Amino acid sequence: MAGACTVSCVAGTTLCADGKCHDLANDNLNCGACSSAGTTDKACPAGQVCSAGACATSCVSGTSLCTDGKCHDLQTDNANCGTCGSACPAGQVCSAGACATSCISGTSLCTDGKCHDLQTDNANCGTCGTACEAGKVCSAGACTTSCVSGTSLCTDGKCHDLQTDNANCGTC
Repeated sequence: MAGACTVSCVAGTTLCADGKCHDLANDNLNCGACSSAGTTDKACPAGQVCSAGACATSCVSGTSLCTDGKCHDLQTDNANCGTCGSACPAGQVCSAGACATSCISGTSLCTDGKCHDLQTDNANCGTCGTACEAGKVCSAGACTTSCVSGTSLCTDGKCHDLQTDNANCGTC
């Protein structure tokens, strides 16, 4: 870039002062933001994990703490599919907690190598990589301040149909 070699991070990671790409949503040493050069000022204290960009004593709903000390979505994480440490073979993706050659119906394979529901995923709303701004949720493929009729906003920050959603049946 501009005649010089630069580091290019994959989607979902950020280039920090240490010259490496970090997942600020799950990195215990760079939680929510990059640590300052030569420091660990954004590191989570002992006994806590970085979950959804904040230090907490446990992982946010929908994620599990694995032996690497990070929270992972076992439904979509290719390196931890269904259970911690269970990686999908090359050419397969983790969809609904199982390795498959393609995403399950209603989800799309995005550039991060994961299947996402573009109708409800706040980080991939309507299209892969389109994130909703703070205070908005992805509902029916559009970033909005409320859920569409027939759905409810749950604690995971997503709109769910409580009549048909197996993970949120009757209540969030």
